[in-house]
Amino acid sequence: MTVMLRLRGIPSRIIGGYAGGYYNDIGGYYAIPQKNAHVWVEAYIEKKGWIRFDPTPAPTAVFSSLPGGFSQIRTFFDSVSYHWNALIINYDFSKQAGLLKKARSFVQRPSLDVSVIKKYSTQIISGLAVSFLTILILYFAVLRRKAYEEKIIILFLQKMKRFGYEKTLSEGLEEFVGRIKNYEIREKAYVFVLEFERYFYRDEKLKRQDYLRLKRILSNIKAVSSD
Repeated sequence: MTVMLRLRGIPSRIIGGYAGGYYNDIGGYYAIPQKNAHVWVEAYIEKKGWIRFDPTPAPTAVFSSLPGGFSQIRTFFDSVSYHWNALIINYDFSKQAGLLKKARSFVQRPSLDVSVIKKYSTQIISGLAVSFLTILILYFAVLRRKAYEEKIIILFLQKMKRFGYEKTLSEGLEEFVGRIKNYEIREKAYVFVLEFERYFYRDEKLKRQDYLRLKRILSNIKAVSSD
């Protein structure tokens, strides 16, 4: 659409951003996943300025709540990660102070039997620690587990980086390999990419045996000769 508008003499440009997302009911915040990335067109109309047009509307452009089931579990772990980053990694002192203040007011409540807490303090702390560690283990072991496709590409890009070639975010694999100057590396890397694409563009998950086969091909990429 941008090209057609320009051919007709109408100034136009492509805009990239995000369309829609979901509301995390547990964490109390809006989340915009990468799958909601979207592009659209803006055209300059005389006396009106830049007007937005979207020839390829996204499936959803509104915020919604996730359905139940596994999505709710994912939402819970996403909330844990969010608050961990907000309170620990980013060291939001005001939020930490607020939590401490709430904890102090809770302990000082007249109706609270402090002796019971003192008696079972070790068990309570141990239980909380075990629960927190269990959540972290489940989060990193299950939700953050990388698929074979991602693993093999990470290995490939790391190896290319060691040879001095780094892929940019906007490059495709073939485009990236095409600018490698070293002939030996370029040819063997191209063989790997073609084999990877044979699996990837079937729209099927890579199996372990496929991953190992690609890994063997990757091991053959060596800088034998100079540029």
